[in-house]
Parts: sequence; C-alpha cells; structure tokens
Amino acid sequence: MSEPITIQAHPDLVLDLLDGGLRQIYFQGKPMLYSDLSRFGKVNPEYFGQFVAPFAGRIQNARLGEFIFTPNEGRNALHSANYCFCWKEYKRNISVNSREICVEFTREDTYFGAPCVAKARYILDRAKPRFRMELSFVCEKDVPCNLTTHCYFSLGEDDVTNVAMKMPAPRIMSYDKELIPLKYVPVEGRFDFRSPRRISFPMDHAYELDRGEVKAWTGKVIMNVKSTAKNVVIYVDAPSKQATGASKGFTLEFVHFPFLGKEMILPAGTAHEVVNEYEFSSRG
Repeated sequence: MSEPITIQAHPDLVLDLLDGGLRQIYFQGKPMLYSDLSRFGKVNPEYFGQFVAPFAGRIQNARLGEFIFTPNEGRNALHSANYCFCWKEYKRNISVNSREICVEFTREDTYFGAPCVAKARYILDRAKPRFRMELSFVCEKDVPCNLTTHCYFSLGEDDVTNVAMKMPAPRIMSYDKELIPLKYVPVEGRFDFRSPRRISFPMDHAYELDRGEVKAWTGKVIMNVKSTAKNVVIYVDAPSKQATGASKGFTLEFVHFPFLGKEMILPAGTAHEVVNEYEFSSRG
C-alpha cells in the first residue's frame, strides 16, 4: 500500500488521498467524511471512500449472466468485495498548473480472468473549494461494470439526521423481500427529496435522477454535487447507529445503471466512466 498524500489547491479545501480513494475531505479545517473504521468492530475499508468499482449493484443470486459474485445480504450481491480494487496499490501521478491540481491513480489488474485498467482522477480547483472525481474502467473482455464510490459524508455533523437534502429525483426503486430491485416507481412521502427534507430516517434506496444534481447542507456547510451518472443510491449508516446511537454518515453512490440486469455488461475494450464534482460553501 502506498503512503497517503494530502492535496490542497484552494485555501478552504484539502483532500487526503490513498491508493485511488478518498480518506478524508476537509472544508475550512473540518472533516466532511465519517471514516472511523473502529466503530464497526472490524476493518471494512471498501465502504470508506475507496474506488469500490468496477461493480456495484444488487443482483439476484449474485449472478449476472455467466458471471458469479460473492453474495452478501442473503443471496444477492451489492459491491461484491471479491472484485473490489479498494486498498490495493495504484500507480500515482500528480500534475499542476495555474488553474488546478490533478492526482491520477492507475491500476492494471485482472477482472473475471481478463486484463483491465482502473483509473481514479481527483482534480482540485484553485479558484473555488471544489474538486472533480473522474472514475474509469476498461477490460479486454465483456464484463459486469457499474462504477461507484462509497464515501460516508457527515458534513461535520455527529449525527447525519441533522443534514437536509434536495435532489431532482421523481422515481425510486422498489425491491422484493431480499432487496432485489424490481422497477422504478413514482417517489412519494418522506422519500421524496424534490423539496428540501432532512435525512431523519434509515435509508438504503436507489433513485433515478432527472439531472445528476444533489444538494446537502447543515446549519454551517453546503455541499453541491453534480454527476454524469443517471442514478444515485442513498444509504444512511445503520451500523454506526447501532454502536453509537447516532448515524455517522450517508452515501451518495452515483451509478449509471439501476441494477436490473444486462445493461451492466460492459463490452470489451469500452471505457466506462463516471464524473462527480463536489463543491463546498459556508452557510449563514
């Protein structure tokens, strides 16, 4: 494993990076991610800011065509840890110019028996407290692919039920009793974030986005996120609440595909990409 690095382009924003992933985001000196592994009683690093790709999605019996994943939560698959690249060593390159700083991580690996290349780029803006995360993956054979990361955002709060959120998402995924996705249905009630709403209840839900935009805020911090992905999964950190009495983080897992099957097979030699931009500002 490589040594972590700290990057700063704007006075208000600092990133701690390690082998393709985010360890921490600091805005005006305060951590924006929850990343205390000890809260869970075991090391589970693929859930803390790392490059969880190339595959994320619930699929029945942990199978997608000829491809077999490691099941979790019964007989389905979610991030499929046996094919995660988190906490593996990446090649690293840093480039600097008058407008931005870019850190690029590259890993050549084998995925379902075929050579592949995974990249994660973090581009920090000198003019504003924002950065862009660019993820890409390509393989020499047809393989499952649905890129995402799994950062736990806290926005500096001890309990993320104090965080409010707004996003243009008219549809939400319905699931069967084993949490296998069925179809998108109109969103309603407390799960409707088209108007501002606090994250005051447990969540592990996929949404279809009209636009790849999510805004989240506390009494002190605003985070605006833009993504090229068409879907987002929001998860509120339930294990932490069981251990500490408070939910310590929430995810914004942007993905292109809604976990429903063959669309997640990436053709050989085709690059799959997701770009997320995060911008922070003070409130009040």
